[in-house]
Amino acid sequence: PQLIVSAQRHFESVLRCRPKTRFERESDRPPPVSLDPQHATACVTQATANGGTKERVFELDAVYPETSTQQELFEGSVRHLVLGALEGRSCTILAFGPTGTGKRHTLFGGPAPEEEGLLPRTFDALA
Repeated sequence: PQLIVSAQRHFESVLRCRPKTRFERESDRPPPVSLDPQHATACVTQATANGGTKERVFELDAVYPETSTQQELFEGSVRHLVLGALEGRSCTILAFGPTGTGKRHTLFGGPAPEEEGLLPRTFDALA
């Protein structure tokens, strides 16, 4: 049997961090995640059982810090999927994470026009 490997990518991992909550801003604890958008990496700092910390670095296709806009996320990581769908390719956008991490806001957006989420922006792109 012959093994055929496609040069196309079938999965993209993107991380978007939401803005800090009031509690997080008032806390003197460092953030648990630091991002490097240029290198598309996220460094997660975890507490260890002996009172120290452990860092784990994850490489992704794109990372968006808490200051990123809905428009930046859409243009950088979603528009090409919409265009691919118009060409007949299947695509899925999955927002995953614990409660309160911004999934609903990312997908649906907020009340202001610039806060429009990925789904309304996708429908606008299809129109």
